[in-house]
Amino acid sequence: MIDESLDFGFSIPITGVIGDQQASIFGNLLFEKGDVKLTLGTGIACNINTGPKTHPTSHDIYPLIGWKLVGKDVFYIAELLAANGGRAVEWAVTSGLIDDIRDIDTVARSVPDSAGVSFVPAFNGMEVPYKDPFAGTSLFGISLKTTTSNLVRAVLESQTFISRHVLDVMFGYYGKPTKIRVDGGASQSTFIVENIVELCNIDVERSDCVEGSLIGASFLAGLGVGLYNSTGEIKSVIQQNIALFDVKETRCGVLEECYENWCASAERCVDWTKQLP
Repeated sequence: MIDESLDFGFSIPITGVIGDQQASIFGNLLFEKGDVKLTLGTGIACNINTGPKTHPTSHDIYPLIGWKLVGKDVFYIAELLAANGGRAVEWAVTSGLIDDIRDIDTVARSVPDSAGVSFVPAFNGMEVPYKDPFAGTSLFGISLKTTTSNLVRAVLESQTFISRHVLDVMFGYYGKPTKIRVDGGASQSTFIVENIVELCNIDVERSDCVEGSLIGASFLAGLGVGLYNSTGEIKSVIQQNIALFDVKETRCGVLEECYENWCASAERCVDWTKQLP
């Protein structure tokens, strides 16, 4: 297929078309059945490579076509999506809680905990842990001793808690893998990633390539023009810098209690805007 409408002085071959999360899996080189990716972007999306077989929708998980390469079987993925991911982190900046998003981990670590504060992001309603378009974003547990650092930490912890719920649902249906891969802008927060490792008791890999979707589309185009002959060749020639966050001694008991408190707070947000005059 050639797009002749673009006046670049030459024709540009369109050799691949792929969706956002599909490209993210492809870009992270997760070509094997059972590979799991968690994208911490504007929303939080969990995807699993289900191989050449699709699966029926269940527990808010829905099947998608992953990709189809010339002469090969279709590969499918399953997805569970939760909104209010990185958008909540951005809110910490736009609201004035912090001046620079690059400082967010440092601010969160400047206090030992969130001092009982729970932040529930529901800017466009809630999908996790309750599916409710009328839920409202809320902060619970603020006291006279609450500091800005406690609030920032609560915002980051909310990303961990949403991720925990999403992964629990996905693992409950497909089984728990030995590790997952994370990408997306919020995955650059080492605080969030380490808390996911501890709360979910699973090893996490993080690539230095934040935008897996962009590189995945590039790999697919490269296959289309013959730059690569197979996904196996891509894996053999592409060197990704991967940081491994493995399960060690954890604060799982403390985080588990915080997660339960957060779920209780989330329940109170249900139907919030519906109750307004």
